[in-house]
Amino acid sequence: MLFLSLIMVSPAQAAKAKAYQNTEIGCMGQAIFYEAAGEPYQGQVAVANVIFNRMSSGIYPRTVCGVIRERGQFQWVNNHKLRKKRVYHATKRDKRIHNLASKLYRQYKSGKRHDITHGSLFFSSNGIRPAPRAVKSVKIGRHQFFTLRKFKFNKNRKLA
Repeated sequence: MLFLSLIMVSPAQAAKAKAYQNTEIGCMGQAIFYEAAGEPYQGQVAVANVIFNRMSSGIYPRTVCGVIRERGQFQWVNNHKLRKKRVYHATKRDKRIHNLASKLYRQYKSGKRHDITHGSLFFSSNGIRPAPRAVKSVKIGRHQFFTLRKFKFNKNRKLA
């Protein structure tokens, strides 16, 4: 038996939970949870939009999981101390975040999403510019969002 966040689960349940988190919606839920759980609804949507913008950019991976797992991008992925002993549970207490991730992912795949970040590829909670070409686009909640100067999205890019 494994203990995850003080909940006893069988090895089969643990394997199923791990497999679920490898899905696109699971990855998006994790990103929203670890980057914006304490943000208002619009802040959570904005974080998801940055991930979708990266997927469409032509310079980042074409999947949610690929974007968040890219080395050096989302620090909580590899640094467990940043998670502060919090564990994302899509089917338990974090159902609202999971539902939001699912809704936003479906909108993205159907081409019906509204990007409230104006094409931002980065965000920061401390306001520090993440790249030399980064320019401020919008501030939502505690996050400052950034676009890249003179950047054009690859309109012909096929997504996974």
